[in-house]
Amino acid sequence: MQELIKNYHSQHQAFADLNQSGTWLGEMQRQGLTRLGQAGFPTMADENWRYTNIKPLLKQAFNVVTRPEGKLSVEQVDAFKIDGLESLKFVIIDGQLDTCLSTNDIPAGLTIKDLSELLNEHAEHAQKHINQLLPESTHGFMALNTAFVRNGVWIETDRDIVVDKPVELIFISTGEDHSLVQPRNLLIAGENSRFKVIERYLSLGDNKTMTNTISEIFCGSNANVEHVRVQQESRSVNHISGTFVKLEKQARFSTSTITLGGHLTRNDLRCQISGADAHSNMYGLYATNQRQHVDNYTQVEHQVANCTSDELYKGVLDDRSRAVFHGRIYVAQDAQHTDAYQNNRTLLLSSDAEIDTKPQLEIYADDVKCSHGATVGQLNEEYLFYLRSRGVENSKARRMLTFAFVKEALGAISIEPLKLYLEDELDKQLLKGSHYGD
Repeated sequence: MQELIKNYHSQHQAFADLNQSGTWLGEMQRQGLTRLGQAGFPTMADENWRYTNIKPLLKQAFNVVTRPEGKLSVEQVDAFKIDGLESLKFVIIDGQLDTCLSTNDIPAGLTIKDLSELLNEHAEHAQKHINQLLPESTHGFMALNTAFVRNGVWIETDRDIVVDKPVELIFISTGEDHSLVQPRNLLIAGENSRFKVIERYLSLGDNKTMTNTISEIFCGSNANVEHVRVQQESRSVNHISGTFVKLEKQARFSTSTITLGGHLTRNDLRCQISGADAHSNMYGLYATNQRQHVDNYTQVEHQVANCTSDELYKGVLDDRSRAVFHGRIYVAQDAQHTDAYQNNRTLLLSSDAEIDTKPQLEIYADDVKCSHGATVGQLNEEYLFYLRSRGVENSKARRMLTFAFVKEALGAISIEPLKLYLEDELDKQLLKGSHYGD
């Protein structure tokens, strides 16, 4: 592992030459590199990674993309269009915002720019937000992202702004072999604002690549944010993500994490509820087959009283695929009258598929309502028999029951064209398995 880290140090030397040494940005990048050397990359000896083996990712260093040069045509981007979706579309190629392929008509009160502009031209504002939500004990992938932070997306709304159309962020990796793309995203919802954001991660080609991305989301007082994250990269892509959220008083935040692609995927989602009467919804849906591996790590921190959170993750596993769910609800001593719910439900379509699930509660207050649970099962044979006895063929019956199982996980998405698109893409993903629809 030391040789690997040394390689990233060497790559960082060339990257640092592109930036202003001695600035707060250069210092933050240097600290990220130092943290990488201290923490290293996680192993199965780490409790939060004990069911995910990343040794194949550590056999050789990936080439960090520091000067994105990928170019796409309008026709190539249109191939990823979602029918019926009217959005403010922004295309990010290999981590860098392409203004030529993106929406130019941005509503007043809404800022959407490449992160580099915030870092270079609004340093004081950037310092107040960048890296403020990451945990102190960041693992190696988070540190690596920070060491090379430069491009990504900066979204911010003024107070009292309502954005009518969803903001659609289309991240496309052009897929040079062993390339590493590391977008860094910052979303700031001003007081009393309301908007919806869709993050879509896609890739071109079948080269072995990696995406290592971080999003920090600040929800101001009484803000209302709906966030949907869709990962549909190719089977040769390894995807590591971190989404870190902070809610002020009376804020409302809903997020849906949809994982349909990739070879190995790790999603970290951590939500700090730091303002009274705030509420968060966290939904997840993962569908795997062949040898895919998906690891979802979630954490909700209730830091103040009178707040609520709901969390539901559902998965459908086929072939020899594997999934991990590690969810944690933390309730601080002062967080009285907390109402928190967490559940993970998984459907196994194959006897060779495997799920490791670990819901947790850590409660230091004495007047709370908290519950958690996990279920693992297969399609109900009685329900199958019922449908087949009424003339429904076996494959259609199995698909009907599978969709009935996952429907709740998509229910939080209020953007109807996106929901219909995801249902169709989910069906395509499941059909790649050996047992779906048999």
